[in-house]
Amino acid sequence: MSSQNESWKLSPSLYTNKSIVLRSAQTSAALEAIAAARSQFLQATSSSSKFSQTGGITLSKGLQWNTKKRPVVTISSSNTQSQSTSNQGEEPPGNAKKVKLSTDSKSFSQGSSVEGTLQAQFESILASTGYSTRTFCALETGYHCKPTELQKSSYGLRLVQAVRASDKEYVSNLLKCGISTNPCNMFGESIVHMVCRRADYSLLKVFIDYGCSVQVSDDFGRTPLHDACWTAEPCFKCVELLLDRDLRLLNIRDCRGFTPLDYVKKNNWTKWIEFFYRKKEVYWAKRNVEELGEEECPKLVNIKPNTNPVKDPQNAVSNKLAEMLASGAVSPLDILLEKQKNQSPNESSTSHSPVMCT
Repeated sequence: MSSQNESWKLSPSLYTNKSIVLRSAQTSAALEAIAAARSQFLQATSSSSKFSQTGGITLSKGLQWNTKKRPVVTISSSNTQSQSTSNQGEEPPGNAKKVKLSTDSKSFSQGSSVEGTLQAQFESILASTGYSTRTFCALETGYHCKPTELQKSSYGLRLVQAVRASDKEYVSNLLKCGISTNPCNMFGESIVHMVCRRADYSLLKVFIDYGCSVQVSDDFGRTPLHDACWTAEPCFKCVELLLDRDLRLLNIRDCRGFTPLDYVKKNNWTKWIEFFYRKKEVYWAKRNVEELGEEECPKLVNIKPNTNPVKDPQNAVSNKLAEMLASGAVSPLDILLEKQKNQSPNESSTSHSPVMCT
């Protein structure tokens, strides 16, 4: 161990806390010192300690070595595969920290303990059934588009209050009036995102029945599925509603490189693995890669960002009226009564019906 100690004396900026971070103002110089000591340290350490291909270091301490700026050097527990941390140098919400990875991606069986990230286990299921494990950044695809004027006008305090109160009747009346089915603010943070984050299945179904799109993302590249995964307890009924409309949402990354599964709390990983196996034959029935070839990219991946805006509903109101309805300045019941007076009986019976999705 003396040779190890001598090696690390070359980098005096290292310190120990909950994690070990290179915090010196001369971080680059410290990294150069580490690089210079790398070969010496590799020879001096035991067989259970090794360097990853990315320069990460595996020790038996189970600690992390981090830097204020990239590159990030990760130390994992002994006898495990060292892996680099995220490109952004920060952890996703919900405990999506990288942990011990299973070296055999096909070794997981239902009922066994979860090793590796949830994303890694999901990808092993995809690989074993012939599906693509590629992921795509939402901000670089048709999943991202600047909100329309009607979307922004339809986002207001009264609507937000109704969502927080899970007031299905009020929200339904607003949608009947003709506000956008995808109300959002100027940053693309939508009501549908909020509903998914609250795990409100009933409200999510209301929006979907009225024709909202789930193939959207906010300015951080987060889709509604990211928020559906970012819950204290998983609501798989909400998840299924989303996946039934676009299964490839699981392959979409946000601006930090995190997929929806990276947002799942660690103590819920086993529940998600069980969900995957329950739905395996429904969503990922075995496909023959040799005959069918690699799975194609999601359709929206081939569309440029900001070219696929959310469509306004057929009965869309003006932007001004949408703003008044969403803010509570006008009652949706008053608008509906006014519309009924101005419509024939046939129009009245059909124009306010939700769009039922199959």
